[in-house]
This record gives sequence, C-alpha cells and structure tokens, in this order.
Amino acid sequence: MTSIASTAAARSFPVPYQPLPVPVPAADPCDISGLLSAQRYEDLDKALNEAVDNTFANREGETFYTDRLENFDRALHREGGPSLAQIRAWQAASPGSGHAHLMEAHYWFHWSYVYRGSGWASTVTNEGWVCAHAAIANLCVAALRAVALDPRLWAAPVIMMHGVAAFGEPDWLTALLLTGRSKEASAGYSMPDVDEATQQQLITMLARAGMAPDDRLQLPEQRPAALPAPVNGKKRSKSHHYWMEAALHIHPRLFLFLRQYIWFLQPRWGGSHDRIRSFVASAHCAHLDAVEKDRLLHEIWRDDHLNSFVDKATDPADAEQAIQATRRRAAEALHFYHRYETLAWLARSLNMLDRETEALECLKRAEAEYPIDDEIVMYCAQYLALKYEPESTWLAQAVCRSAEGGYTDTAQILYGYFALRGMQGFACDPAIGKAWMESGHRDAPKAMHFREIAQHFRLIGMFREAFDICQAGYDLGAPKSAQILGDMYEAGQHVEPDALKALQYYQEEMDKDDSYSALMVGWLHNELARSASSDEELAHHERGAITATLRAHELDDDRALDKTFRYIAKATLIRIRHEHKDWVKKHADEGHPLAMAAWAGMLGTYEDKELYNQRESVRWLMGAQAIAPEDAYVQETEAFLRGTGWVSRFLYGLTRKRIRAHEIPGADNAMV
Repeated sequence: MTSIASTAAARSFPVPYQPLPVPVPAADPCDISGLLSAQRYEDLDKALNEAVDNTFANREGETFYTDRLENFDRALHREGGPSLAQIRAWQAASPGSGHAHLMEAHYWFHWSYVYRGSGWASTVTNEGWVCAHAAIANLCVAALRAVALDPRLWAAPVIMMHGVAAFGEPDWLTALLLTGRSKEASAGYSMPDVDEATQQQLITMLARAGMAPDDRLQLPEQRPAALPAPVNGKKRSKSHHYWMEAALHIHPRLFLFLRQYIWFLQPRWGGSHDRIRSFVASAHCAHLDAVEKDRLLHEIWRDDHLNSFVDKATDPADAEQAIQATRRRAAEALHFYHRYETLAWLARSLNMLDRETEALECLKRAEAEYPIDDEIVMYCAQYLALKYEPESTWLAQAVCRSAEGGYTDTAQILYGYFALRGMQGFACDPAIGKAWMESGHRDAPKAMHFREIAQHFRLIGMFREAFDICQAGYDLGAPKSAQILGDMYEAGQHVEPDALKALQYYQEEMDKDDSYSALMVGWLHNELARSASSDEELAHHERGAITATLRAHELDDDRALDKTFRYIAKATLIRIRHEHKDWVKKHADEGHPLAMAAWAGMLGTYEDKELYNQRESVRWLMGAQAIAPEDAYVQETEAFLRGTGWVSRFLYGLTRKRIRAHEIPGADNAMV
C-alpha cells in the first residue's frame, strides 16, 4: 500500500489513469479451496507445509498463513464451498497430512457457527444448539489429529480456542487433557430425549453438515505430544485460556492470533479492559514489540467505540467524551491503520454532528495514514471535499488511492465519473470513465453506491452530477437509481419537472418492491387526478393512487395505511370508492381512527346514494375523535361533515346530540 500512497501523492494533474480497473491479482499458490477442488493434494500439502514453516521465520510468513486460513473460512461460507467429502478425500490421499485434518476442524467450526444462528444467539433453536455441540465434538477430534500428525500446527489449538470458548469442552476432552490418555475409544453425540417429530428434525439438521445421531467419534489414545499439560503447579488453565497457551507453546512468538484471544477477554465474555491490559503486560506477550502490544491494546478502544458512532441523538456529554477518548487514541496509536481507523471514526461522527469542517480535517488526516477502505467514509469524503474545498486536489488523490487499490467500489465509480466529465483534475476520457464505473458496479451489483453518490451530490446542489450518476447507474441496472431519477424529475432538479417521467421511474422501483417509490406513485397519481380531463383518466389516476399505497402497505411501510384511507375516501368517482369500501369498513370495525374517519366521510357524501347516511357518518366520526381527536385528517373530516351553511351545521350538531355514548364505535373508545 505504500507504493500506492507515494504514487498518488506525487501525481501531477490531470490524473494519469490506470488503463484498466483494479488489476487482477496473480493466482495464489496457496489457494486452499481452489487446490482442494482441483484435487491437487500434493501441491496443497507442499504449499501449506512451506507456509507454516514460514510462520516461524517472520511476521510476513505468519500473516500469509493466517490470511490463507481466513480465505478458506470465507470459502466455506460461499455456496458450493469446500465440502466434507472433498476434505475426507484429501485425508485418504494424504494420510500423513496434518493440514487435511486442520481444514476439517475449520469445516466443523463453520458448521457450529451456522447451527448457532450464524453468530446471532437470539435466532438459534434448541435443536440448533444440539447440532452445534455435535459439530464442536467433531472439531475437537479433527484438531487433535491435526496436531498429532504435525506438531508444528499451532493453528489447531487456535481453532480449538474459538470452538471451546463458544461451546465448552466435551467431557472426554477434559479428561484427556488432564490425564494424558483417553478413558474410552469412542464417543457419541449428546442427543436429547425428544418426540419423534423433533428427532426427525435433528436428523435432517445434522445431515446438512454430514453427521448422524448414531455417529461414533474415534478418540485419540493420548494427548498429542505437542500440547502442554493443562496444570502448571496447582493451577489448571481452563477452556480457551489453555488453548491460547497451547498455541504459544508450539510457536512462542505468535502475534496475530493473540488479537483473537483478546476478544475473549472483553467484558461481553466476562472479562474486563483491565484484564486486557494485564494480559498485554504479562509474560505471554513479552515477545511482542511496542507496536504489536499497542495493536492488542487498541482492541479496548474498538470494544467501546468502533461501531458506536455519535450523532445528534447522543447525549452531548457522552458524545464529547467519546470524541475526546478517540482523539487521544488517534494520537497514541503506534500502528498506521489504527490512526486511520480512529480518525475515520471521528470524521463520520463529527459529520453526523454537523461539525463538518472538523470532520473534513480528520478525514484528510485519516487518508494520509491509509487509503479510504469504507464506503460510508468515501461518501463523506465526496460530500465534505466538494462542499468545502471544491478546487482542491485532495479528493482526486483519495479517490485514486482507494479505487486503484480496490478498497471501495464508491471510489471506482467516482473515479469513472470524474474521468467521464473531466472533473477534479481528471482529464476527460469517456472510455476510461465508463470502464471504472462498470467495475464499481460489477464488484457489488446489489449495493446502492450510485444512489448514495447521487444523494451526496444533491445535498450540495450539484444536480447535474447527481443526475448523470443516476443515469449511469440506471443504465447499468444499479439498485434505486430509478428512484432518484424519479425524485429529480418530480422536483425539477437539473431537468424540467415532469410528473409522468417521474411516475415511470417510481413505477419501476415499486415493481421491485420499493415502498418509498410505491408511496410516490400514489402521491403522483393523486396529484395528476386533479388535472384529469376525462372520467377515464380520472379513474386511472385515482385507482393508481390507491393501488400503489396498498402495495406500500403490503411492503410494511408505516405511512401507507393512512394515505390509502384518504385516497379512497377522497376519490371523486364513487365507483372507485366502492371498490374498496369493504376494506375500509373492516379497518374501521377494528378501531383504526383514520379508517373510521374515512368511513365517516364516505357515509357523509351526499352524492353517494348507496352509502349516504348522515347519522352513521357522524357516529363513526365520533368514534375516530374519541381515539385521535388531534389528528389532522379526523379534524378535516369533521369540517367536511359539518359543512359551511348554517343549516348543515345545525343538522350536524343536532345529530351529534342524539348519538349516545354507548353507540360510539371503537374498541379503544374511552367514552364507552
């Protein structure tokens, strides 16, 4: 990344482009899932053996090996990822391969994570926990086999650390560690005594990962020689603490996995920040240099603040305390990425507090440490730089570094747009511009980057740029681009106001289940109905308004129901009202105050010979007033029923007096 930074900083403008979007990386010689899929077992073992050897040589080797294990974990999450059958085939072909069993341990950890609700304990079922514990039992056996076959595999106790921290140790494993020998040759899963239907459900769930209730796990005869005894003096290291020590026992100079261990010392795991500080100062971390120790201590700031940005809803004292704590951490951090991370956090938080010039300064300092790697931070950079320093070349540098390094898709799209238009120091090159925008969309086709970029252009009045970006996104099929085009045609931003054009774009988004666009379709139909030149046109718009807001209601938009009642009750054409009268009456019977008001308005319309009933209309209005007397639509309905002449007002008042309290509808009626 240093080369990218120095290159960008030394640029003269106009910007010389990369001829292609982000360069395609060379093939990874240690792509575990790729080599496994290709059944290249010899190459796989050779690459992994060389990689684990290099972890003992330097941090670069440790980083490389750790990254490859993490890549394998990510591959397990993908559809069609590495399967148990593929791993078992590798084990059969390479019976002496410790890595073949280590990858099985990673496989089982993945499935324990799936069974426990993909990390969200609140979503997991009892059956899910049973399956997760079964997966952990398999993990333990696989990891022990791995380190027994290859005593260098410090990654085996690391994956054990994660497994037992979340699920505990099986009893047989605790006994094995304490005595050094297994008391039994095999063990089964702990299956609950459940009814037949639940049992069948468990069988189905277990089968997803390749397990069955009657499986017997072949246990190791003795504790692998590479693992230390769990008792030091009279004190026993328990659970994940033991496995941390076991990893350091195999490789005493490890660093990267210690950050993962720190997570288990956080308050949410029953630890504390003081415990983290004590651990970093202990003999376990004596081999680390000052920067590495500071990287571990940085987890304290992350625990308090990383995803807890402050905004206007935050208590001012709490917000200022968080900001000052983060400023101190930014000043103290010894690692460049931590300085970037804290300064970027400050930029986002200060921006949300409308302290925009402070936010921009923090953002510039952050970007000097590391290319922007967060989409939201890139939006902030676009907005703040163009608003306060439109002539500066800083934004161009930030966009280049982030785009060319492949850090954010937003930067790639901005890179392309600036090249397309010749903005921000970029020479005009439509071909380059189009290629970069296509690249940004291709990397994340479901993300709403085009929409967000356009919205930030709109915030600072750059309407042409907003329209161009949305048009480009629309042409590429980017989500919600049509919605913003609809907004701009409706508001007349950069283009002449055109309700029909706006309606077309909103309709497209409504058809993709966007509730906001459905509401806008309803509103535009309602507005266009006012100028309809024929009953046919009027029916089209009035029916369209109701249909669209009903669709928004189906999409769970809280604003839709009230609007639908209004559109039905206010429809000029009586036949349109009658198409939905039963629906309005149903909601009125259920006690919805606006449905009551709408039903009252429909009953009080003299032109509707089928429904008109003055007494009933007033009765339903009184029900609405008893529940929501301050609601604007309820008050509007009362004004309609009361009328303007003295006769209508007299009749209205007389009707109200004749309606007794027990006659007023509404389950929530306080008068009853």
